[in-house]
Amino acid sequence: MPDTLKLKDHWFTCAHEGLVRKFDGSALEAHEPCAIGFLNAASIDAVVALHEEVWQGLAVGEKGFMQQKPAAYFKTHFAKAGHGIVGIRHNGKLVAKSMIIAPSISEPYTWHVGVTPPAPDTQISVLQGVCVANAYRGNNFMQEMISGWKIFAAQSGKTHLVAEVEPENKHSLDNFLAAGFSAIATAIDASDNVPVHVLALKL
Repeated sequence: MPDTLKLKDHWFTCAHEGLVRKFDGSALEAHEPCAIGFLNAASIDAVVALHEEVWQGLAVGEKGFMQQKPAAYFKTHFAKAGHGIVGIRHNGKLVAKSMIIAPSISEPYTWHVGVTPPAPDTQISVLQGVCVANAYRGNNFMQEMISGWKIFAAQSGKTHLVAEVEPENKHSLDNFLAAGFSAIATAIDASDNVPVHVLALKL
């Protein structure tokens, strides 16, 4: 990964710019841009605010899909080599984000019992903590973030992408499958005793 990506945000135009909707549901005008790119530590406040906003807006039955996180969690995330966040902004406001994890020899990925890793941890990139502001759902933002993740992982020299999705989270599961992922296992997450689909894609 080029060092410049650690120093400032790098944005590229969102392919679905014309489909984005404003908070009132009306279509965006041409002068109201939507952009996707890689975030840096300067975006921590925006990341924390978005994460909390989305968590608070989840229905009771959906809150198991993500956990509340303090600012310190995101600061630690940015400080780790190979980690990153891909985000989408509308008119400068962060409205979607996904966290990219880079397992290492010193901090290996926690594989569930019965799951055969598709590659060594050092060759894997993991996507976690996906969230989209409620008012912006339905705009294919997750597909865009998966595309950004692929770029980030490839530039980081990774060969395989991995994600976990609870069976009840059908929307996320459908997005990963549409992006070319395959379910390599269904296992029990020992941290909360909940089943998860483990998905993988070879770059």
